[in-house]
Amino acid sequence: MPSKQQNNLSKNLLNNHLDVNNITTTSNEVKPVLPPVSIGKFYNRQLQNLIKKVREDINLVIMPKVKLLEPQYVISYDESPSVSINKQFQSLLDKYSSPNFVKIYTDLSKTYVTKIDNKNQDKFNQQMKGFGLNIYGESAFLQSYLADSIAANVKLISTIPQQYLNNVESMIDTNMRAGLRSSQMTKQLTDQFGVTKRRAVFIARDQTNKTNGLMNQKRQISSGFNYFQWLTSKDSNVRCRHKEIADKVTAYGKGIYSWDNLPLSDKGSPIAPGQDYGCRCTASPVPDYQVAENKKKGKTKKGVYK
Repeated sequence: MPSKQQNNLSKNLLNNHLDVNNITTTSNEVKPVLPPVSIGKFYNRQLQNLIKKVREDINLVIMPKVKLLEPQYVISYDESPSVSINKQFQSLLDKYSSPNFVKIYTDLSKTYVTKIDNKNQDKFNQQMKGFGLNIYGESAFLQSYLADSIAANVKLISTIPQQYLNNVESMIDTNMRAGLRSSQMTKQLTDQFGVTKRRAVFIARDQTNKTNGLMNQKRQISSGFNYFQWLTSKDSNVRCRHKEIADKVTAYGKGIYSWDNLPLSDKGSPIAPGQDYGCRCTASPVPDYQVAENKKKGKTKKGVYK
């Protein structure tokens, strides 16, 4: 008996005016919708600009104050100057969490998510044409996801200056209590700047993969595809577990799974392509008739679903 979700998918097929009787292409004959690298690079550039602005504030607001207080905490071993520095850091934390900056984060998130959505929709429509299908309109739950994705990225962006400032504050506080001059903190400041920059690079790449992957999933489901094939990036960085998932023969075919019954990660949690930490895998839509053909040709393994 078809599940409630499958019944809803049938309705979505009708709503999107898809002629499923004309589908003759297999998932191997269409190109997967890959994460848009150029948009990930755009996002990274914006995050790097934010980090540079925070570093400028540290150099202009914090470090001159540390140098000015050196006679007190280096010569007199007075720990009270660190309290004054903490107040300076709090003022910067307040600045980067202010309504003005929240608006900047929101505008960036909207631009970023919209760019991915437009690229994903264009590539998905091309993919569907490979199946002989034409997509009309968008599903309501995809629009809801876009709003959620924008909100999630606003929160994520806000953690970048917050974590950067907190780490630098902790480092400077420790060094001041140890009696180190501001000139002796240069390397540690540079190191922390590098750590924050690398974190932003990862965030941009990881969020691009996740957002693109979820858009693939939601567009495939709303267009009536019950199954997908797990595809890896086929390089040395692919997780062993993800390669196992892609190579595994299931009840639907090699590397083919149901959106209703996702494969499990190495931690035992259901997972879709692109959703694991730093995952670059993608999901290629698999029409029902391809699964039926796989079963007829003995390319499936009965009872194996994930």
